[in-house]
Amino acid sequence: MCARRSACHHRGLRADRREGIGEAQYRGRILANSARDTQLVFHTNTARVADNEISRKVVEIEKAGGTFDAVRDPVSGARGRRVFEEGDLEAGIWSA
Repeated sequence: MCARRSACHHRGLRADRREGIGEAQYRGRILANSARDTQLVFHTNTARVADNEISRKVVEIEKAGGTFDAVRDPVSGARGRRVFEEGDLEAGIWSA
């Protein structure tokens, strides 16, 4: 099962690279960023994501005591895909 999952994951990466026009912007930002250019979100299952308008909004909601339901839309995978498909680095959260 692990090998199959890995193969599926790699196929997905190749598909993203063929289809995503935002890859250059994404790679450029990752290479330019330092740890200071990131945010920590989901404090019960912490993730380090790029510092952008969406991640700052999520951190603000979490600090105010918001639940996952309060951040569901900003952290949705559909928004994150826009980063890769459109090259809009402010469209959603993305791992750093």
